[in-house]
Amino acid sequence: MRPAPLKHIFILGLCLGILSVSSLLTSCSPPGSGDANTKQASYTLPADNYVTPRKIYPYDLKSGEKELSGKTVWVRPGAAQAYYRYGAQGADTKHRAGVLPTLGRLDVKGVVVDKVLVTISGLKIWREQLLAIFTASWQPGEFAVPIATESADSFTFTVNDQFFFEDPHQLYRHWPPEVWAAVDRHEAKQGMNELQVSFALGPEVTSSGDDFGWRWVRYSGNDGPIKVVFKDDQVVKITQESR
Repeated sequence: MRPAPLKHIFILGLCLGILSVSSLLTSCSPPGSGDANTKQASYTLPADNYVTPRKIYPYDLKSGEKELSGKTVWVRPGAAQAYYRYGAQGADTKHRAGVLPTLGRLDVKGVVVDKVLVTISGLKIWREQLLAIFTASWQPGEFAVPIATESADSFTFTVNDQFFFEDPHQLYRHWPPEVWAAVDRHEAKQGMNELQVSFALGPEVTSSGDDFGWRWVRYSGNDGPIKVVFKDDQVVKITQESR
């Protein structure tokens, strides 16, 4: 009988080596790791993360009118937005009528051009801005709120940061009824998350940092400042402070 060629011996040894490594890896695998029905550890995002509010992209007066005139918008939580009375003489932008309430519903009647005096590099110049004219159930009359500033030969709009274009009650319909009841009463409650509190109390005045859901935030409440402490994105402490 002829001895096996060296090439065949090498191949046989290589195959045996692969089989040995495969057996070793199998024996070291965690119990049940090969079972298709075994549950794997996973991280589930909060339902709020799946909400994608609609956006619009106007760029001038005509497109702004097309997107907004005759539409209803709701005020987003965030920076306080001043609004002004609007009449036959235009918008009285020298005298603030108030600050838009968070989640306040605005019925937009139209978009107009206005001029505002701004200071650039120490020089005062007139620049155009666009105003949305609206009515609201919470105050009689017509009012105006700035929505865009002149930028070269077009306008820079801020409407996507200012408004919801769908009813927030529908966008966040997964929130429990008791949460929405507290939001509509402008109250913070234990267990609410930071987004829900911002809907209820409006813009923050100051905070302990930028770690959303793991910080304290001070809001300007109707009866004075309110300090809310969040841990793991839940309210753990609410303090009504004196004015």
